[in-house]
Amino acid sequence: MELEREKGMWGYEVKVIAPDSRLIEMNVDAHSGNIVSKSVRRKGSRDRK
Repeated sequence: MELEREKGMWGYEVKVIAPDSRLIEMNVDAHSGNIVSKSVRRKGSRDRK
């Protein structure tokens, strides 16, 4: 987890490795706690959701 300021907004970048080896990255608004963006990478690919 990393706190960073981007475009005037404070937020957390959270990275989680799921049991099936997917890498899930989320950007979370530090003020509201809302998920701003989310991406999922599977083995050998870059799928975004």
